[in-house]
Amino acid sequence: MSGTGMSVNLRPFDFIERVKLHDTVDEVVADLYREASQVGIEGLIVCGVPAPGQPFGPEIMGCVWNQDWFHRYVEREYFPHDPVAQWAGRTTEPFRWSAVPDPAMRTDMTGRFMGEAAEHGMVDGFVVPMFSPRQWQANVSFATSRALDASPVDLAALHLMAIYAANRLRRLTGRLGTAAPLLTAREAECLTWIAVGKTVDDVASILGLSRLTIQTHLRNVRLKLNAATIAQAVAEGIRSGEVRI
Repeated sequence: MSGTGMSVNLRPFDFIERVKLHDTVDEVVADLYREASQVGIEGLIVCGVPAPGQPFGPEIMGCVWNQDWFHRYVEREYFPHDPVAQWAGRTTEPFRWSAVPDPAMRTDMTGRFMGEAAEHGMVDGFVVPMFSPRQWQANVSFATSRALDASPVDLAALHLMAIYAANRLRRLTGRLGTAAPLLTAREAECLTWIAVGKTVDDVASILGLSRLTIQTHLRNVRLKLNAATIAQAVAEGIRSGEVRI
């Protein structure tokens, strides 16, 4: 499928407006899957990251996977041998599965794991890792049975929708902590300009402030919204009403 299935800007924000009204895990996961399938995604999982030595299963918040593969992955405790999952714990940036360094993430079991994954239609995909200053970590992993054919715009849309879906699932499953402090008027203004596509330099020029001042405001935004990246901050800002586009 070609990577032209998503409209620039509008589709992810339509998703955000819908997903905040969903009252169940199944509704959130189904909506995310419908959107992702438009660019050839065939499966997805939203999960927290287990502490070393802890089981993977309880961390799963939502899943649309081949059921045989899902049960095998959990029962055989494949998480430590999954190079995609392990790399997600070492980067804050979204990435294609094919971009995982090799053999940096390999264990003795990795070859067998990857062979079995391919047999179950898990060939390529895209991962959105999420972290918070309070050490919460989760991943949204999208899977395909062939090489992922998605444009940068498609991947950016998946990135934003994944963040918002994961946050909604955290709230529905009781994993979201106490509400973050409200942004100041200036912080909300800076974040709003970023949300509509302006750069830090653009915002500095628009507001008549220095680049360093804008960077400081955005750093405070990330801390207050419990977000590790500005994309996560935008998603949370829209959810909470701090950002209106």
